[in-house]
Amino acid sequence: MKRKISIIFLVLVLIASAFLMCGPAQYKLEINKNGNGNVTAEPNFPDGTYTNGTDVVLKAVADSGWFFVEWQGDLSGGVETKTITIDSDKSVTAIFKENNSNDLKDIMISVPGGRFTQSSEDESFAHRISDFSIGKYEVTYALWYTVYTWAKENSYNFQNAGREGDDGTDGANPTDDSKYEPVTCINW
Repeated sequence: MKRKISIIFLVLVLIASAFLMCGPAQYKLEINKNGNGNVTAEPNFPDGTYTNGTDVVLKAVADSGWFFVEWQGDLSGGVETKTITIDSDKSVTAIFKENNSNDLKDIMISVPGGRFTQSSEDESFAHRISDFSIGKYEVTYALWYTVYTWAKENSYNFQNAGREGDDGTDGANPTDDSKYEPVTCINW
């Protein structure tokens, strides 16, 4: 009986030793890019190996003349800064696109400037507006939030930061349920 207990004890010690020598699970994070830009990771481990459960903040930064479009792979969406939790091997790709005014001609409408009169029951006044372009289609909140975040980081201010659809919170991170609703309530 003692011999049987000793063998069981020895097996348990060997299993525990093997577990302690191996340590917690380690997984790889592969970071790719398509186009001209860079991706930073925090924390940043050059070999891309992270301990199970580590939250890694990834930030896509476009080169001059390029813009960030979206994440693909184990991340998605058009917000430049995202957090990914390492719980298996992961692969992400940051997609960048070159700024090209020809790409915009199909989705923008040119509005000629001029002198306009604005009237109410009590008063009337004239003002001048410069030429501008406006989107032909509604802008999703997810896309707007990317623009808004960049603008805030570059010292632009907004009176109203934009809202996700008609019931979101002004200036909040996009939600999975409503990020493709149109942005509303913007002005600066």
